[in-house]
Amino acid sequence: MSSEQRRLDPCPLRIVSRAGLAVQVTANGSLRRMDHDDIMVNLFLGTEVEGPPANLYLRRHGERLDAWPLLGPHSGGAVQCDERGLRVRGAWQEVRFSVSLVLADAALAWFWHVELENTGTSPVDLDLIYAQDLALAHYGAVRLNEYYVSHYLDHTPLFHPEQHWVLASRQNQSMGAHWPCRKPHPCGRRPEMTSRSPRRASSPPHRSWAPQT
Repeated sequence: MSSEQRRLDPCPLRIVSRAGLAVQVTANGSLRRMDHDDIMVNLFLGTEVEGPPANLYLRRHGERLDAWPLLGPHSGGAVQCDERGLRVRGAWQEVRFSVSLVLADAALAWFWHVELENTGTSPVDLDLIYAQDLALAHYGAVRLNEYYVSHYLDHTPLFHPEQHWVLASRQNQSMGAHWPCRKPHPCGRRPEMTSRSPRRASSPPHRSWAPQT
């Protein structure tokens, strides 16, 4: 993989939607920071070394469960990024993947578009896991104490007639006389599960997945 494929210049690159949502992306395709005005959406800043908790994981079912991050330093994908969005292309276990981040023009929303291609000779059973850390707080408060900020987050499961169960989140600390919230965004297909536990949604890339009871 050439250095031109892996590097973004300047870095981090800032993408801003017409609605005012701003995203900073690192050279390896990690989401460093997501903001709207003075509110920071994510809890931990992504770095070049480890990447952030926010990621997409491709999980493969078989005799054992294996998972692979599609973003960040462990993805191995080729990164393309400009003012319009982010795209990462790569391959894992005979499955080619293409991941695109698209910011909505008319709403404070972001979408992940994922394309998969099986290059092997046998069918594979895959699913996709989206992990997102939330702060919904002022940048200074987040950087002062991430765990204190996250302690005041309230998560409420809501039933959607098409998307089944979705998760809505609200920051219960006042942020300038406001209480920021994240409304659940629909996905193309009904999700199988939502979880607030990071251990259910992330794993080092060299380890096999162990089912959680």
